[in-house]
Amino acid sequence: MPGWPSTPEPVEGTWAAPRLVILEFPDMDRIREWYDSPEYRRARKIREGAARVSMLFVEGAPPEGFTLPD
Repeated sequence: MPGWPSTPEPVEGTWAAPRLVILEFPDMDRIREWYDSPEYRRARKIREGAARVSMLFVEGAPPEGFTLPD
């Protein structure tokens, strides 16, 4: 994250989280596969009650000239 370990500075609205983690996936199908995978389900169960998590899936546009490897 750029500026790490600085705290996010809200410009509009509020930001209650002291940290932000961005995970990049090639497409929404792949992120859903990851989220529903047995490995991540185990991680979610371990984290349950131990951490507060807010998560968003956001579809973006790839940078100009970007292509996935074959």
